[in-house]
Amino acid sequence: MKAFIVGALAVTLAVAPAAAQTPGYDVRIGAGLSYSGLGDLPAGYTEKSSDLGWFIGGDVTIGKLFFVRPGAWYQYQSFNLQTTTVDDGIGTSSVMIPLQVGLDFDLKLVGLSLGAGPSVAFAGSVSEDNGFGVTKDDINTTRWGGIASADVKVLFIGFRVDYQTDFTNYFNETSGAGDSKLSQWRISLGVEF
Repeated sequence: MKAFIVGALAVTLAVAPAAAQTPGYDVRIGAGLSYSGLGDLPAGYTEKSSDLGWFIGGDVTIGKLFFVRPGAWYQYQSFNLQTTTVDDGIGTSSVMIPLQVGLDFDLKLVGLSLGAGPSVAFAGSVSEDNGFGVTKDDINTTRWGGIASADVKVLFIGFRVDYQTDFTNYFNETSGAGDSKLSQWRISLGVEF
């Protein structure tokens, strides 16, 4: 009898997370502001600072309680660099595709979710009017990274804070700028349905 109870309890604990998954999809469309910067000062530059950017896109949350959240975001990231003769900003447009997993606590009127996972960004263009002459040929056009997020939802309006960092250097090896990875804080407002 003891073995039966222990076995039944083990099966219940193993199946409970799957049972908590109610088939469901939440689609979120949002937009927001980002604050981007480079982690290390690239070779040949004397100072760096972060700058504001923006993004727009959406994601799909699959599952309740435990979720998987693929997304696609068009973003413009900007940061400032300085040499002894030039002080200017560099902006990059890209499409970022995150794939997060996490926990979603949905109380119908109010909800909270926490997620994390990998991300990949595909550069579309670089603001070529920068004073350094940096072009798309000088950067890694595919950058791998990671993202973590926290969401608060009231009814169908969601507020999200993300931190995203690249594991791939921003500048490619041929540019000679060395190791410098782009990271960003993002805040957004979105509609879920």
